[in-house]
Amino acid sequence: MEELLERTRKSHSDAIERMDAAVEALAQAEDSISEAELEELTAAVDAAEAEVVRHRADVQRLERVKEAREGAPKLSTPEPVSVKEEESPYRPDANASFFRDLVYANTDPNAAERLRRNQSEAIGRMSPQDQRVVTSSAGGGGFVPPIYLADLWAELARPGRKFVDKMPTAPFPPDGLTVTIPKVSTGVTEASQQENGSVSSTDISTTTVTAPMVTVAGQNDISRQVLERSFPGLDMVIFRDLQHAYDAELDRQLIVGSGSSGQHLGIRNVSSVNTVTDNNAASGTQQLKDIYNAIQLVASNRFLDPDMIVTTPARAAWLAAQVSNNFPILQQGGLGPGSFAAGTQDGGFAGTIAGLPVLTDPNVPSNLGSGTNQDEIYVLHTKDFVLMEGPVRQATYEEVLSGNLAVRLQLFAYGFWVPNRYPKSISIIGGTALSTPGF
Repeated sequence: MEELLERTRKSHSDAIERMDAAVEALAQAEDSISEAELEELTAAVDAAEAEVVRHRADVQRLERVKEAREGAPKLSTPEPVSVKEEESPYRPDANASFFRDLVYANTDPNAAERLRRNQSEAIGRMSPQDQRVVTSSAGGGGFVPPIYLADLWAELARPGRKFVDKMPTAPFPPDGLTVTIPKVSTGVTEASQQENGSVSSTDISTTTVTAPMVTVAGQNDISRQVLERSFPGLDMVIFRDLQHAYDAELDRQLIVGSGSSGQHLGIRNVSSVNTVTDNNAASGTQQLKDIYNAIQLVASNRFLDPDMIVTTPARAAWLAAQVSNNFPILQQGGLGPGSFAAGTQDGGFAGTIAGLPVLTDPNVPSNLGSGTNQDEIYVLHTKDFVLMEGPVRQATYEEVLSGNLAVRLQLFAYGFWVPNRYPKSISIIGGTALSTPGF
């Protein structure tokens, strides 16, 4: 069994090498090659990738069989055999830096070998269902960062991407700087037709909704001395913080982006949305009425029911704290005697209101209004939105700062965001009643 497993692993490793070679051949192809030659190179890459996937499945199947056999009762207990597996080249406790090796890959054979081993390991773990792939470019030469860099995120507190992760997604287009979505602007008509009378006739007319590609990017310059001498590598911390900063900025733009100066168009800046303005004294029961009003506006004008409510954490906690007739307006667990709960709460925050889930996101603004102390509540039919997020990419440049013995680390991704196909999918609740909540 062990011999068969080793042979299968060897076949998997050889398949990865063939895939790398096919990819390299495609990357080095001249721009002047014929379409037939390009199709042949592309087909070779596809075939090599399929072979890698097939061999990986064989390895995983044999490993499961091996584990099952080892877990079965044994008639005798032979002396244990120590088998030392090759360790990952990049680990939090290893004296090796992924970014440092990217810089020295062309001059240090050991750095190049570590990158190759890490690449094989990363590809072996990938599956076709992976949703977010972290890749590298430029000086990185296409190497995938080590797994633990993607798992151990930055320690600095950031708002995250709670709104982003709830949005419907579509595949990122292979090319183009804009996406165009057709939309019916005037529909046909139907009406009763009397015998021998005219049939209602209105021709359909269409328009388009377009969204530009937006790049969210960040970089950090690090001295070569720190890059080479720090352990654990400061470059690892920078990478994780760049990832968190990217997530927070993308989430912020999807909510409040201006739609200009290279930003996504945020939901609060879409034109012709439903609005509810509350300038009364802050009241939990009144704000519940506002939310119900916002719900019916989406249903009445979009003709589909909303499916999400989005607030700041402070607003969600304030709503959870409100009482009426000595009973919370949002219940936790079973309903108390005499209560009339309009929703649920848990962990100190509103959980549902009118049956709709409440998403608390720190990226919802709380500095609005003349006093810069107002937040907003959004009631949304999110299925009308479309997010196309490209892979997060890492680039390393040493030439640009070589005069200062420094290296530049970048992390960026492209994306398209379309929140304005149906403006009436959005209801925004605002006003002085949403000033900073008091507890």
